Amino acid sequence: MHPEQIVATLIAVDADDTPLGHVMLRRLDGEWELKRLIVVEAARRRGVGRALTAEVVHLARRGGAHRVILQSGRMQPESLRMYAASGFTPIPVYEPYIETMPRSLCFEYVF
Repeated sequence: MHPEQIVATLIAVDADDTPLGHVMLRRLDGEWELKRLIVVEAARRRGVGRALTAEVVHLARRGGAHRVILQSGRMQPESLRMYAASGFTPIPVYEPYIETMPRSLCFEYVF
């Protein structure tokens, strides 16, 4: 990932400044992509991933995006359920994942 593609990097922390989660928003060939959403195990099922996802969507909307896309995999069933509950819908695999990860699961959130 090239630094000039990164629009925002968000880190969720608790009251003691312990990191709970991380996500990035990047520009990818004219698209806005949610990238590298990670929530530490101790913080899962507490709304951290949902809050980070909502903030990425908000930032993209404010930035003029028409949609936000993301790539995931079958090994993250909790994430897939959270994306669906957050309003993301399935789309075909997009570049750069077609060649390198053709079995990816990809989604979009359309404004």
